[in-house]
Amino acid sequence: FFLQEFVNGITLRNRVENKKRKLRMLNEVKFYGGILTLILDYLETKRIIHRDLKPDNLIIDNCGYLKAIDFGIAKNITGTDSTSTLIGTCQYMAPEISLGKSYSFAVDYWSMGVVLFEVFYGYLPFGDGYTDPNKIYKEIQDKNVVLPCDEKNEKFNDLLRNLLNKNPLKRIQSFDKIKSHPFYEGFDFDKVMKREMKPPFLPQGDSIIEHAEKGKNNLQVSNAKKYIPFEQFMRNNVFCSSAELDQLIKQQKSEDFFNDF
Repeated sequence: FFLQEFVNGITLRNRVENKKRKLRMLNEVKFYGGILTLILDYLETKRIIHRDLKPDNLIIDNCGYLKAIDFGIAKNITGTDSTSTLIGTCQYMAPEISLGKSYSFAVDYWSMGVVLFEVFYGYLPFGDGYTDPNKIYKEIQDKNVVLPCDEKNEKFNDLLRNLLNKNPLKRIQSFDKIKSHPFYEGFDFDKVMKREMKPPFLPQGDSIIEHAEKGKNNLQVSNAKKYIPFEQFMRNNVFCSSAELDQLIKQQKSEDFFNDF
């Protein structure tokens, strides 16, 4: 069995598509981009390419921080330098993937660029509104990203140009280079890493648990709130031996969740 953390919150897709909340704020896209940079830097240390980075696979947790989910098509390239499988979601797919070329960690940074573009501008830079994969691939391969001219956003737009460079060798694709980019001047990555930076947005009233109780998703629970004590229990006791876990469960017998143990 795999015991995984329960991440309560909403997807970044929910946030983008909620028309009542306009995301054209640089502080918000900078915050999410900073977290994505840390995520991709960590994955690279583990030699993992996510290959399906998109708003649907990013959860804004109940603390306002992003977490990457759905590693179903992720690739571990330990012992190798690259892979060449044509896989991913078309609109977020780097050009080298759709061309059938070998690729590596740079493809996730391309996807990050697409995500940040979509979060800020509200539409996709390539293949927006298309459903035919071939048309989407062609636009990704042939079209240069078009960025609205705005002096206030120029540093952000320059970061996007670097992330959406069709040449993976010239694409910005490391924590150090993103950290040193003018858009992130003065941004405290250490504070984000420690989850000490105040997030620009907190999910309220539309979390996974709220949706489950209202029957808005496929989380199969009769009373989702009964899982909250267990979530808190596991979050506070992630690293413990089986004997310690037994003892902790005995101490938690007062919680309804543990009545059946």
